[in-house]
Amino acid sequence: MLIKKPQIVVVSGHPGSGKSTLANSIGEKLGWPVFSMDTVARSLRDNAGMPTVDAKSQALSILLAQTEQAAKNVSKVVIDVSINLKDEWERFACIKDRNPMIKYLPVFLLADFDTCETRIRERISTDSNDLRAPYDRITSLAEFETYADFDFKGLVKMEARRPKADILKNAVAMIYANLLA
Repeated sequence: MLIKKPQIVVVSGHPGSGKSTLANSIGEKLGWPVFSMDTVARSLRDNAGMPTVDAKSQALSILLAQTEQAAKNVSKVVIDVSINLKDEWERFACIKDRNPMIKYLPVFLLADFDTCETRIRERISTDSNDLRAPYDRITSLAEFETYADFDFKGLVKMEARRPKADILKNAVAMIYANLLA
């Protein structure tokens, strides 16, 4: 008898690195739902009147709960989340600890600051409601630095400089090798 296991891919990275594009592409390619931190945070900010910083924090808690539920329901899901601190990653890892049958792949998308900044500015120019608006370069640079120096067992780091098709192809290959094998 084949035992079903929950399969969860967590895609994170620098703001503007392309993580939402990658997460949505993975979800579309595999037919898995995508839970997005930005979507939840934007909804909390716009519909519940929360300040952006509080909305982002609450959105992370909601995504953790959704991930836990997906694990219990033996679901397959892609999580699109912006987390940069080791303790935030550990909160996702605890879900795996509580659900030993889970197949879990954390992916961190790397990009240089100038690329990320350009993408953020482009996004804000077309959507003044973007979570990064108004843009503050000094704050963004300080935040960017917090992403640089962490690592943990099982974290897959991917360069975002390659063409999107190559990044998706490599990500899907990793998912097949690590989760679907």
